[in-house]
Amino acid sequence: MLPAKRRVVVDGIPVSLIEWRIFPPGVVAIAFPTFILIYPNRVDDSYLLEHEFEHVRQWRINGSVKFAFRYLRDYVHGRLRGESHQSAYMNITFEKAARAAAQLAAECDS
Repeated sequence: MLPAKRRVVVDGIPVSLIEWRIFPPGVVAIAFPTFILIYPNRVDDSYLLEHEFEHVRQWRINGSVKFAFRYLRDYVHGRLRGESHQSAYMNITFEKAARAAAQLAAECDS
């Protein structure tokens, strides 16, 4: 059976939301430049979607190579500084920006 899919528009560009069930522990969504893999029971989570939409923007602004390099560099630097996996992840520059964008959207909605 194929995963469920729907289209949304992020900054005027179509993005596919693909319901996906296979993620590492603790992960419920992963964004790419043209699609987002998202756990089925989170597809209506507006905070999570805004977070992932920001990652789509980051991919597009930085390009795939630069985005992936900076994302991994930030994570590895954190781990080398002795941070836990969770702390290193939370301190990734792109993750901080995605959380800020999702928070701003949530505040605008309320």
